[in-house]
This record gives sequence, C-alpha cells and structure tokens, in this order.
Amino acid sequence: MHTQVYEARIEDEIEVKHVTNPRIRKELSELINNYIPKKTETTNVSMRIILKDDVPVYQPARRLSFPENQAVNKQIDEWLDQGIVRQSSSEYASPIVLVKKKDGTARLCVDYRKLNRKLVKDRFPLPLIEDVLDKLQDAKVYSTLDLKNGFFHVEVNEDCKHFTSFVVPDGQLEFNKVPFGLSTSPSVFQRYVYSIFRELMRKGIVIIYMDDLIIPAKDEDEGIEKLKKVFEVASKYGLEIKFKKCQFLRRKVEFLGHVVENGTVRSSVAKTIAVKKFPVPTTVKQVQSFLGLTGYFRKFIPAYSKIAKPLSDLIRSDNPFVFEQPQIEAFEKLKKLLTESPVLSIFQQGKTTELHTDASQQGYGAVLLQEAEDGKLHPVQYMSKKTTPAEEKYSSYELGSSRCCQRFKEISHLPNGESFQNHNGLFSLSKDYGQKGFSYSYSEMGITVGRV
Repeated sequence: MHTQVYEARIEDEIEVKHVTNPRIRKELSELINNYIPKKTETTNVSMRIILKDDVPVYQPARRLSFPENQAVNKQIDEWLDQGIVRQSSSEYASPIVLVKKKDGTARLCVDYRKLNRKLVKDRFPLPLIEDVLDKLQDAKVYSTLDLKNGFFHVEVNEDCKHFTSFVVPDGQLEFNKVPFGLSTSPSVFQRYVYSIFRELMRKGIVIIYMDDLIIPAKDEDEGIEKLKKVFEVASKYGLEIKFKKCQFLRRKVEFLGHVVENGTVRSSVAKTIAVKKFPVPTTVKQVQSFLGLTGYFRKFIPAYSKIAKPLSDLIRSDNPFVFEQPQIEAFEKLKKLLTESPVLSIFQQGKTTELHTDASQQGYGAVLLQEAEDGKLHPVQYMSKKTTPAEEKYSSYELGSSRCCQRFKEISHLPNGESFQNHNGLFSLSKDYGQKGFSYSYSEMGITVGRV
C-alpha cells in the first residue's frame, strides 16, 4: 500500500520525463517514490515566546457562517488528530480569520496582531533574496523543494503554548507547533532549517529561504547526487515535502518570485500579472501596496526611484493625496517596465565588471554590468535612490561624488578582487572629497574605493 501511494506521487504530481539521462531519470523516480520522513534525529530548536508585559491579550471569537464553521471544525479536527493543536483554558485568546486560497477554499489563520505588538522579537536573520539568487551564479540545472506546513515541524516550548491560544465559536485551542501569524515564527523556522542543513549549506549543496529550498548544480549528474544528500538529511529530521510544488533537475525554475535560467533571473509571470492588473490607486494605502509590489523587483527597473518619485511623495504625511498626470505617468511607466519581463544576469566572480552611474536633483541611478559568454556587457543589477530634500540642493559635482560613493557601497560585497571599471571618474573625485565639504568623509570614500 505504501509503495502504491509513492508511485502515484510520480505519475500524478511530478514530471520527470524532461531528464535526458535514463539512468538519472530512474534514480530520481526512485528517490522521490522511496522518500519517507523517518525523523530519527531531532534539533534543539523550539519556539520560545517572550512578552513585554504580563497583561493578557484576549479577544472574543468572531461569528462565522454555517459553511465557514463547518470548514473550521474540519480543520481543527485534523489538527487535533495530528497533534498540531490541543484544547486550551488560557487567559490569552486571539480570534481566527479565514483567508481565501487560489483554489477557492479557505485557510484557517489566527489574527495575532494584538499579541504581536507585545512580542519580544526573535532576531535570527532572514537571508536577503538578492544574496540567495547570487549563489546560483555557476548553476545550469536546478531543483527546488517546498516543505509541507513548514512551521508545523517546530515545537512550541511547553510553558509558552498558552500564549498561542485562539478561539472559535465552538471552543478554545492552543498550538503545540509553531503557528502562522506570529511575528517571530519566520525567524524561529529559519533557525530550525539552518540547524538541519547547516553542513550542506556550507558546502553549497543547498540554499534555503524559509520553507523554500533550491539545489543548484552544473549538470544532471551533480544535481542527482546533491538531491540524494538533501533527501537523506530531510528524512532523518522528519521533514514533509510538498511534492506538487517541487521542481527537479530543471534548466529553468521559479524560485522566490523569480524565474532562474542559465545564469539569468527575471520576475515571475504571476508577479508581473499582479502588477499589470493593479488598479489605479485612490488612497495612500493603495499607493503603498503598489510601491511594495513593484519595489520588490526594483533591481530590474532602471532609475526606479526617480520614476516612482511622484508616487512615493504621496505617502509623505505632509503631502496631500493628489493623483494627477505626474502620478498617472509614473504608475503606468512602472507597470510597463516590469511587465516587459526584463532579464538580469546573475553576478559572476572573475568576470569583467563595469558600473555606470547618473544623478540629478530627482535621484541617483546606476547599473552594474558584466561581460557574458557572448563577449557583451549585460546588466546584473539596476540601483536607484530618491534624493533627500538636502541632497536636492547639491551642486552637480556634489551629486556626482555622492552618487558614486553610495552606489559603490551598495554593491561593495560583490566585486571583491574583480576586474572593475568605473565610468564616472570616481577615483579623481575621491581626491577632492575631503576638500569640498561633502556629506561623505574622505576616509569613507577611500575605504569604498579600496574595497573595489
């Protein structure tokens, strides 16, 4: 019976016909079919909840329709059977909210907003998505894994479970496992997966962002060997994998809202469609949502900050909300630029690199370029920043100096020891930096140049 279930996983959920080597295709099928989360090892990572005071947070249950109540009871019964929640008599209680999923069904979530205001933050860092993508520079073949109910792999400390209590019309429960919605949950989970895959991460076998894992490889042979190591560790720690969302030994994959292929990266179709369908904002909150959506992909858009300035100015508290021609033009231009699916190269160590910068009273802009296999320069990253009210008063000389220093600092982690060319006279500018009364010190400028 068990074998039949895992065979169905291959036939119904996962496509492996694209794997060109028959031997590797067979090994991949067996690897997936035979995967069992054994959980023979555990970590010492669990969630500890610390509050700023001892005043309980309590909110009553919200009313639900009959179909909603049925859906909630069904989910809670499943969670009780799986040991994810238990009955509670805590003086803390947060209400639930039903969030509609893409397939039309509802996801049960807990509204922890009031409790989150009292939480002492867990400072374990989440990786920068840009850094994650940079690590894919030498890969040609990719595999991605998605962990099923990622947070539910991690235990909540026994003396902290009562803080997670939530109420429904038919009762009160609390979480045994880390719940979605708590502001500290992402950091706790990141610490958990790091503790499991730390050695494989150090060797460059797997790269992790929350419950999304990517295994980069130079070819299918290397890819299958890396997958075997990742699956072995995942099985030991009982990690459940959502195979429907996995991609194996692909030349092109979607990862963290980006499409990665042959050393290049672009925004995913789903994200660009969301931008394309975004309605004209009528409130400050809607402007903030649009800027948040497009700002996630600002590295794909030349002079993003300068283009977005009429919109970003609207969210300043001292400005009235007036959506007129400048704002409409900025809104439409950002939509157009992002939905054209611009492609960037992933930064490559050892390649000839150039930085081109520009500045005006409206903002700073720069583009980092690298020589690709075709011998031509290709964009790696666009950078931009809106000028502050003080910077708007700078002379062109001051703006030029300031822009160079800022842009070099922004990408100083990349061109370490590279063949690097600056096309804006940075080195001559740096000689005068301490003599013009600029906002950046000579020593700061020198350190920036020296690192390049």
